[in-house]
Amino acid sequence: MTAKKTFKQVVVKHPTFRSLLKPYDGYHSAGPRVRTDGRLVIDILKSKTDFIGGMLYARYLLEVTLGRKLKPGHEVDHIDGCNWHDRIGNLQEVQNIVNARKGTSDILRDRQHAKTYVQIKCPFCGRWFEKMKTMMLGKLSFCSRTCMGKYYHSTEPHACDTVIMRPISAPDLSSLPDRYSEPFEKYSTDYYATVNVAVCKCGNPLSQHSNLYCDECLKKKSEQRQVQDAELLSDFSKLVIEMYQAEGKVVMSRLSPALGYTDKGLAKAIKRLYGKPHKEVIADICSSI
Repeated sequence: MTAKKTFKQVVVKHPTFRSLLKPYDGYHSAGPRVRTDGRLVIDILKSKTDFIGGMLYARYLLEVTLGRKLKPGHEVDHIDGCNWHDRIGNLQEVQNIVNARKGTSDILRDRQHAKTYVQIKCPFCGRWFEKMKTMMLGKLSFCSRTCMGKYYHSTEPHACDTVIMRPISAPDLSSLPDRYSEPFEKYSTDYYATVNVAVCKCGNPLSQHSNLYCDECLKKKSEQRQVQDAELLSDFSKLVIEMYQAEGKVVMSRLSPALGYTDKGLAKAIKRLYGKPHKEVIADICSSI
């Protein structure tokens, strides 16, 4: 009878959990982790396994400091305009509409503009203008419909028939503060380290998660199996010789029931005991007659 897997296991989605402070006492958190845009996010969990949702680290810092959740219609505002500058002295609670009007800092806005737009020279009048990179489809771009109409209705040869563009110079970011965040440990309490642990029936940990038994139990079972195979296969050579002399061949399907094995079980037992495939073992026995 095959032994069942027994696990002393905890379902874990994150390696480290922390208890949160007011107003999130009674909950757990994992993180913080860095989002694709560089913002810090923590995951809020009702228990150590039940995921509720993610929260911006800046919002959590402000709410823990205030000891309450933000008022309806309010959100976190970074005073210096840098969304990654998560320091409690740089955070304030403002209305949504006020924060939307403020936006990010001028330097960050100019940097994003330089990433999104490119300068193009008008093929007709030669004036430089800006256009989004996603709108550049490899065709000629004009500063206005007037220039486009004059360009295509003109009978004279065009001085420029290719797209001429240049990138917008990005602003210097040295005047921005460093990417600094308040240490999360100041705003959390107990640590919980949880790992998946698989144990054998004897209580010893398994060397691999997919194993059924520990190394000591495997060694004992291997010794017991060798003794059992030696007892059951004690008449194996005798039966092989008798069948070979009577029929001139050895049929595994009739030999295995006599020894108390299935066909596959007998083949495995022969290989365990003799260290060779059953066909070679049978051939050696028959050749010794």
